[in-house]
Amino acid sequence: MSTVWFICLGLTEFMMLGPGPISGWPKSFFYDCPNKFLIFWEIYLELAMRYLTITFVFFISFNCTHYIKYIPDPENDVGEWVKNFSFQKSFHYSYELKTAWVSSSARGDCVIGLGEHIKGTWHRPESSVNFEYIGLGDIEYIRKDGKWEQAMRGEESNIFEQIKRVLEFDKFEYKEFDEGYWYRFKPNVPFLAPKRWREMQGWLKISTDNFLPEIIWAGLADSSIYYQIKIERYNSISRIRPPDREYQFFTISNAADPAVVFDSIKKRLDLLDLNYRLNIKDSILILRVPLYYRTADLESALAPGSLKVYGVTESKEDACEVVYLDEDPKRPVYLTKKLLDNSDIKDARIRFDVRTRPYIQLRLKKKVSLPTEIVFVFDHSLITKTRLDTKRKIDRIKVLIDMEYYRLEFLKAGVVRPLPHLELKPMGKGE
Repeated sequence: MSTVWFICLGLTEFMMLGPGPISGWPKSFFYDCPNKFLIFWEIYLELAMRYLTITFVFFISFNCTHYIKYIPDPENDVGEWVKNFSFQKSFHYSYELKTAWVSSSARGDCVIGLGEHIKGTWHRPESSVNFEYIGLGDIEYIRKDGKWEQAMRGEESNIFEQIKRVLEFDKFEYKEFDEGYWYRFKPNVPFLAPKRWREMQGWLKISTDNFLPEIIWAGLADSSIYYQIKIERYNSISRIRPPDREYQFFTISNAADPAVVFDSIKKRLDLLDLNYRLNIKDSILILRVPLYYRTADLESALAPGSLKVYGVTESKEDACEVVYLDEDPKRPVYLTKKLLDNSDIKDARIRFDVRTRPYIQLRLKKKVSLPTEIVFVFDHSLITKTRLDTKRKIDRIKVLIDMEYYRLEFLKAGVVRPLPHLELKPMGKGE
């Protein structure tokens, strides 16, 4: 159909107008040209390009939600950029430390909220000592003489918490742009020089590629004592592997027959890509997971995942229900009728926007009309409001929540694979 349209339009131009209005050629050239077919073909191609351009603009204008280009404001956006650091999935880092007595250099990987793996060297005037740590959950593995020892997790394997503490201050002072946005701040690093902590100054570089911290430096002005971290390869690491294979066991119970919920639990855990084994023994569901998995995280992984989407009204009298943002009684939200729930969701994925903020993109089973402002209620407690930028029927919704990436994964899995209420109980040794 499109080809016929092009040919007809080209013939009209060819016979009635000549190429002048389209291509800008003089008509005398067209009439004197011995090969008019070539001229017609060029007109055809030019019309095709115009048609495709118009079609593309039409598609962008009428078939996509409204797009607003992000223009960074380094004076005012830095607080959001720093906060967003904690919401990333993972990062790779290189680390340097220099004090009056010792220095250190190291490299590592961090999957935020789950674990880290760091290798480096301590340098002293008389010797150098290599070190390697793996931190997973609340457990720390230390490599000594080729063997791994286990202990409670400390800061040696938790660079992420060190970074967060260094960046705990009141104000970032924007100084200049030099292949990134540079800020000066007052760092929270009393351990570097306890007697000179008031003299400490900090520098922060925010990348223009992802608007996330790229370099964090804290120390004395003469660099005789300092702490520096360079961060790169955000969100490219999926997991940190433990050096051993120790496990813990849990029973999972609910009112239903274990065989009824077995497949649903398995699909949920598979979606989360957890390392587990699930079986039924004596009519009891038994879950085996690595020792470093935290009970609280497992409970989140097996939460019901109930999702309800409501409209919003300004009037309490018109509301069907009242909920509170952040469980704050001073921030009531008046809900109208339920618009969507889990049964309306086809798929959910975590994506990043231009500012590298993670969000959940819900894909609906069919296009629906929704009010401008809607409220999401997850598992009857987590509340978030979203303002839509279109009044057309849509089948995709972007849900932006200030939350760690790994917790967003729990949320996403719950929405796609809801479960009944389950009770998780640790098993003692010998059970």
